[in-house]
Amino acid sequence: MRKVVFGGANSLDNYFARKDDAVDWLLWSDEVGKIMADYFKTFDTIVMGRRTYEVAIASGHGGGSYGRMKTYVFSRTLKPRSTKALEITSEDVADVVGRLKQQEGKDICIMGGGMLAKPSMVLKVSGSVTSRA
Repeated sequence: MRKVVFGGANSLDNYFARKDDAVDWLLWSDEVGKIMADYFKTFDTIVMGRRTYEVAIASGHGGGSYGRMKTYVFSRTLKPRSTKALEITSEDVADVVGRLKQQEGKDICIMGGGMLAKPSMVLKVSGSVTSRA
C-alpha cells in the first residue's frame, strides 16, 4: 500500500507561511533543488489545498502541477475540473486519499500547510504521521 507523507517546509518559529500566505522566507539554491528533486522521485501524487495551489501558481509552477505527478487540489471555492496532471475537487480529502492509497503507484505527498497539514488530518488520511528530511 502507498504511504502518505507530509511534504511541507516550515520556518524556525514553526509556521508554514506568513499571515498573508507569503513564503518569501523560503530560500532556494542549487543544493535545495537537488534535495527536492531526489525527494520528489519517491512520489507520483501530490495532494494540496487551495491556498498552497495558489502559492504554487504564483511561484511559477505552471498550472500548479509538479512535473509528471498527478496533483489533487481540495477546495470549497474553486470550480471542480480534471486534466491528466491536475484535479480540483471539493470531495472529502480522506475519501480521495483512501482511494489513492489502494491504487498502484509511488507514495503520496501532502504538500503545504493549512488544514491538510494538521496532524489529525494526516492521521485520518494515512494512519500515521511520517515526514522525510
